Amino acid sequence: MEKDKQPKKTNKFKMMRYFAVASNFGYTLVSPIILMLGLYLLIEKMTGEKHPIILIIFLLLGIITGYWMMYKQIKGIK
Repeated sequence: MEKDKQPKKTNKFKMMRYFAVASNFGYTLVSPIILMLGLYLLIEKMTGEKHPIILIIFLLLGIITGYWMMYKQIKGIK
């Protein structure tokens, strides 16, 4: 009887970990993008000039970083 309960607990724990990572996806993807946008706005304020190419580069870096962080979280579950 004890052996029957063990797989259920393990399966339930695994599902909770999946749920925790899934609920964190939004923050994981958006946080680096907002951080890079804030960094761009700081640079723009300090220099007084607009640099659209830097904005595009920073946003792409934020997107790549967000997806990389999400990939590492998913990989860490297994």
